[in-house]
This record gives sequence, structure tokens and C-alpha cells, in this order.
Amino acid sequence: MEGKFTIFVDAAAGLVKLKVGGLFSPDDVKHFAAAQRAAYSKLGEVKGRHRTLCDISQCKIQFYQVVEAFRALLNDPALMSERMAVVAGNSPATMQIRRLRAF
Repeated sequence: MEGKFTIFVDAAAGLVKLKVGGLFSPDDVKHFAAAQRAAYSKLGEVKGRHRTLCDISQCKIQFYQVVEAFRALLNDPALMSERMAVVAGNSPATMQIRRLRAF
């Protein structure tokens, strides 16, 4: 299992770009969460009012415990965005992200 991700923060524009792909293990999600927290610390005053663009077009269908770990991140007030857009393309994970957002 090898989940891959990149995180780009543009604090001046109040924008975070996440690119997530592959098949994640619970440990991969932990590494992602740590990197996300570190990246979000660069947002400064716009944190919480920023926008997030998340590209999951290269994601595979994830295991249940991984989906639940990502759900916890989406519900973490320290990581919430004012707005979030998801680019899914033809990813088979599209249905999973829809379920994640239905919290």
C-alpha cells in the first residue's frame, strides 16, 4: 500500500491545494495528517477562512478504516476550510468522497 500526496499552501491567496493518490494505509493517513497540520500552520491569519482544492483523481478505492480516518480529518476544526472543492475525474473513489461529505 502506498498512498501519495502533495500539499501546496498559498497563504497570500488563502488557498490550499491537496493532491491525493494511490491506496492509503492507516499509517499513510497519519503521515498525511501530520503533513497537513504542518502545511496549515503556514496559513497564518487566514487559517479557517481559507479555501481548499483537493484532487483525488488518482485515488483508488480505500479500505473502510482509511475512509473513517479521512472522515475524522474532515471533521477536525483545526483543519476545516471555509470552502472545499474536490476534483475526482474518473476516480473509483468518487462515491467514497461523496459519503465522506455527507456527515
